[in-house]
Amino acid sequence: MFFNCSSTINSKLSPKAVVDKLSEQKLNIKGLEFDVKPSEGLIKLIPQTENDDTSRLAPISHVSIQQDGTGSKISLKSKPRRLDLGGLYLVVGVLFLLVGIAGYLYLAYPERTTNVPLILIGAAVLAFIIFRVRLQSSYYHYIAGIRKFVRENAQ
Repeated sequence: MFFNCSSTINSKLSPKAVVDKLSEQKLNIKGLEFDVKPSEGLIKLIPQTENDDTSRLAPISHVSIQQDGTGSKISLKSKPRRLDLGGLYLVVGVLFLLVGIAGYLYLAYPERTTNVPLILIGAAVLAFIIFRVRLQSSYYHYIAGIRKFVRENAQ
């Protein structure tokens, strides 16, 4: 929901040529290999994390290809693995909880100092910035690499 990404790429190649070209390639982004598997009109890009020692937030991507005039229209949809989704929603929930507690303290005790709510909101903002930078350097970096891979091989 929050972390799903999609994009559309136009290609001059026919859908069959795009499928053939993408299927014969190997994808490696930042040391993480992705399996490129054609199935049921889709191409699935699945990360190989079973032998990986490091904990990674990796996307599963689906590439669908439709005929568009003389070329093809390629739709790329990426989402986190179900295993990773719980941690992402937990972090977002904690951020909302911090802001909610700060709002409650500010509204329930207006005669008291506003330092505690401001510190809580500052902690939530700092945690969000760290969370966003970590996502940008891992999850969204993988999605950008997959998008680049599809764009280069579909031309």
